[in-house]
Amino acid sequence: MNGVKYIGNGEFVVTEEWLVEVFSQAVSMNVADWLGVDNWQGWWDMDEALEELYPDYANDYDSCQGVAEAMIYDWMNNAGKTD
Repeated sequence: MNGVKYIGNGEFVVTEEWLVEVFSQAVSMNVADWLGVDNWQGWWDMDEALEELYPDYANDYDSCQGVAEAMIYDWMNNAGKTD
């Protein structure tokens, strides 16, 4: 993934651009939680969104956290490999 590099021993280096993007998404989720968006009907489309955005992971993981954990695992275990 662009903007992220695993440097070993459970540590990563990320670009400022990547960090801003991820943190802005976390802030958005906190705001949505505060607004009570957990009852939003669109959550029913989460599986479809995961399949579209993360096709390599959606077959094995059915949650955002599961996809994120799998991606981090892959970064850690493929640190020395190039695409």
